[in-house]
Amino acid sequence: MGEVTAEDRGASGSRTSNTPDIIGDPSTRHSGSITRSPSSAVEQYKLLRSVAIGLIDQAIDLLHHVVVSDGLLSSVSELVPGSTIGKHLRHLHDHFRILFQCALSGQPGDHKVLNYDTRERNVPMESSHKTILEEFERLKHRYLGDPESPLNVEPNAAGPFCEDNPDPPVLDRASSPSAHPSTPSSSSSSSSSSSLQSLMSGKNGISRPRFDHDMALDLVAITPHRVGLKTTFNRELWFACLHATHHYALIRVIVTGELKLSLPKEFGVAPSTLERSKM
Repeated sequence: MGEVTAEDRGASGSRTSNTPDIIGDPSTRHSGSITRSPSSAVEQYKLLRSVAIGLIDQAIDLLHHVVVSDGLLSSVSELVPGSTIGKHLRHLHDHFRILFQCALSGQPGDHKVLNYDTRERNVPMESSHKTILEEFERLKHRYLGDPESPLNVEPNAAGPFCEDNPDPPVLDRASSPSAHPSTPSSSSSSSSSSSLQSLMSGKNGISRPRFDHDMALDLVAITPHRVGLKTTFNRELWFACLHATHHYALIRVIVTGELKLSLPKEFGVAPSTLERSKM
């Protein structure tokens, strides 16, 4: 399929700005600088979180309504040689999961190394429709939709900001999986459970943790040479969103060009392109 490394980051580079551009935010499109405020990292996370939820929902909707079987998920593409829809979905899911697990690992203030190349290939997610749908729902609900996740707690506030967020509610599907098959991705997801719980010291406004949405991360990238880059959590969430959009564009080629199925017009189109089309 052609795994994505640092080259995929393209012109976005390895900026370490505390205020990375927001995908689809027209206020940053023609501006040479961004107004900073003490809460800018949290405010930017809220915007990025909304984009990430929308992108993960696209995968969930794709699996509910278009790619509805193991056969469609595993069909090998001729237009994108060697790839399958399942491989693309597993690949972009891994990037979100690895980022969240890295950021929530250890203790606040720990030195954290982010390595997207520590992912599994040829796992059940790539060929099992049931498994990959459950994993995307788990990804959304555990990290982005859960008001108890440290990611979604307003610093110095009694409650999570996502309770008043206009995004879909935490359980906006008919059901949320309560049991999942033991796969490499799900087992590695559960491996961060103790670290995540260590950040959560209470509920109902008691001893809420403060997650640093602009925490510094050391990114290890294979280019093919091994290099280390300085980055931040918010910047990598932006990258994971952009990366997902690129893979959705490839999935669109397979779905519409080879399987002859229909997709919404916005699937696989960058949010900035959608914004520009409204002008």
